[in-house]
Parts: sequence; C-alpha cells; structure tokens
Amino acid sequence: MLARYAQEPLARGPEAAGLQEPDFVLTAAPIYIGIAAVLLLAVWPTRRDAIRLIQRLGISDPTDLEIDEARRYLKRHRIPYAVIYLTLSTVTSLVLPSGRPPLEAILLAVALTGGFIAEGIAWSSGHTATPGGAPAPQYTARALIPGWTVTLAGILLGTLGVLSTAALLGQDWALLVIPSPAPALISVAAALLIATASVWLAVHRRARCSDRIDAALRQRSARVSVMLALLAAAAIAAYCGSAAAAYTFVALGFSGAIAMNCRRQPAVGPSNGGNQTAGSTGSRNDPAPAPAQQAVAGPRQLPSTHAGDETRAQ
Repeated sequence: MLARYAQEPLARGPEAAGLQEPDFVLTAAPIYIGIAAVLLLAVWPTRRDAIRLIQRLGISDPTDLEIDEARRYLKRHRIPYAVIYLTLSTVTSLVLPSGRPPLEAILLAVALTGGFIAEGIAWSSGHTATPGGAPAPQYTARALIPGWTVTLAGILLGTLGVLSTAALLGQDWALLVIPSPAPALISVAAALLIATASVWLAVHRRARCSDRIDAALRQRSARVSVMLALLAAAAIAAYCGSAAAAYTFVALGFSGAIAMNCRRQPAVGPSNGGNQTAGSTGSRNDPAPAPAQQAVAGPRQLPSTHAGDETRAQ
C-alpha cells in the first residue's frame, strides 16, 4: 500500500514533489513566458514566408492580394502557438507537477489546437462571395485530402480507442498493449475531435481571396490536420502503450505522415467547377472561348459567299 502510494505522487498535488504551489508557479511561469515569447518571435510570419508558402503550394506568379492573404493565413496559424504553449505548459505543471508530458507531446497538442483555432477564426471572418461577386465556391473533403490518409488515421486512432476502452474495462490482453488506458483514451478522443473539426472548418469556411489561393490554403489546412492526427496516434502509442504497440504505431504513423508530405497533390478547384490545379483556378472566368467562336463563325459564312458567286456567274 505504501509502495503504491509512493508511486502515485500525481494524485497528491504539487506537495508530493516537495514544492509548494505558489513557489512552483513563481519558478515555472517566467520560464514558460520566456519560451512563449521566443516561440512567437521565431514563428512570426513575414512577407518572404508568405511568398515561400505560395510557391510551395504551386503558385509561381502570386499577386499582392494573394501574398497578403497567405501572410494572414500564417498569422492565424502561428500566433496562437505561443499562447497555447504557455497555457498548456502552465496547466500541466500545476496538474501534473512531477509527471509532465514530454515536450514532443506538448508541441503536437499545440499544433493541433492552433490549427483548429486558426480555422475557426477563418470560418467566422470569411466572406460569402468571391471578389468578383460570384457565389463562394463549394469544396469537398475528398477533393482536398487523399482518401488513404483519412483511412489510415481512422484505423490508427480507432484501434487505440478500442484497446484503451478494453483496458479500462479490465481486459488483461488490452492492458498488455495499453498499460495507461485512461490518458490514452482521452488523448485519442481529443485528437480525433480536433482533427475532424479542423478538416470540416477548412472545407466549409467562406472564401476570402481568389479561387486559386483559397483552394491551395484550404487543402494545406486539411492535409496538415490529417498529418497531425497520424503523428498524434504515434505519440499516444509511444507514451501510453507497450514497446510493441509503440514501434508499430510509430512506424505506421510516421510513414503515413512522411508519405503525405512527400507526395504533393496539386490544389483542386471547387466541387462545382471540377478538378483544377491551383494555377488554373484563377483564370477559369477569363473569356477564352471567344477566339474559338470567331474561328468557328468564319467557315459558316463561306457557303453564303460561294452562293453569291454562283448567282453572279449565272
């Protein structure tokens, strides 16, 4: 009984680690604030960052409006990172003073939560129509995300959820795979909920700029959310599962994330306009068929000309 009590200092508060809560806050808070400030300065988006992002998305000739939109996109995604890191670090230090999650898990949670907040801001502040006055284009998740990545993320997180639930119900075979089922189940539910909500917001948020940059940024947000879900499954298995489960899920999760990052898919157009690349969506409203109509209209006048010649010859 005493041995079990000594192994569970987390349930007894900050005093279990020999620290009073006020002293702990005063010691840790300046460190976390400094790290958050450095993180904010490091990820602050510049115009060069926006241009680099647009070029990676396959747009070689961005306009000033598109560069401004890309910079706003980066601000929405990067600035919340510092605030979320400061909040999570402070909360976990108070709640789990001697068993804080590793830095990798905190950064992964920061990235997932930051993406969700950024898409929520974009969803609430977008426009209902494109700059040209046309209705906002409609997109689908299938057009933005490769289907195999969603399937893989669902299988990994679903398997972890089932194993964690079975372990909580007292199944010995499940406890061998997931020795810490409670934090694993909570983490799986949070990762699945945040990733799904982020993808939904990326698909259904309203348009803000030209079609090609809008489609490219939507696709990037959706793909990053699914990639973070894959990494979350690997991290949950690594820190809450057995060695065999950790190796299996880490290999599958990281392989899927790396393959997703290496195999770049061109940005697609809205569902009502067909599949189009990011470079072609911006010019689909141009009056390109006019020359073709003139070319077709030319030969149609030839019979009347020949008919006039034949009349004069008679």
